[in-house]
Amino acid sequence: MKSNLAIALILLVSATVLAQQPDTQMKMTSAEKPATLMAGLGSLHHPTSTTNPEAQRFFDQGLSLVFAFNHDEAVRSFKRAAEIDPQMAMTWWGVALALGPNINQDVDLAREQAATDAAQKALALAKDKPEAERAYIEALAKRYSLDPKSDLKKLAVTYKNAMGELSRK
Repeated sequence: MKSNLAIALILLVSATVLAQQPDTQMKMTSAEKPATLMAGLGSLHHPTSTTNPEAQRFFDQGLSLVFAFNHDEAVRSFKRAAEIDPQMAMTWWGVALALGPNINQDVDLAREQAATDAAQKALALAKDKPEAERAYIEALAKRYSLDPKSDLKKLAVTYKNAMGELSRK
C-alpha cells in the first residue's frame, strides 16, 4: 500500500513538472518562429502608409490581436510587418501598444522598456509619414518615458488626454 502511494505521488509530481514544460517550450518556440497570417480574425483594417499589402495584412492582424487581448501574438504580427516593410512606422506603434499595460497585465519593467524602445523607433520613422500616423505615434509615445523613475500613472493620464484630443480631431 505504501509503495502504491509513493508511486502515485511520484507520478503526480512528475506529471506536474511535465505539464509545465510544454508551455515553456511553446513560448520559446513561438518567439523563434515568425508570425503567420491567421484565418478567422475578422476583417479589421486600419490603413497605413505602407505600399506593401502583406505588411498591411500583418499590421491589421496585430491590431485585431491587440483587441482580442492576445498581446504577445500581436507583437509578433507587428514585428513581422516591420520585417516586411522596415520603413513602416506604425508597426512599431503597434509593438509599443501591445507591450503596454492592459487589463490583463500590469506594468512589467522589461515590457515597459521594450515598449519605450518601440515607441522611439516609431517616432524616428514617423518624420515623413502622413499626419494621422504621426498623431497616433506621438500620442502613444507620451505613454512611455526614457526615464526609468517616471510617474507611470501621470504618463497614462497624459496618453489618455492625447488620445482624447486625437479622437476629437
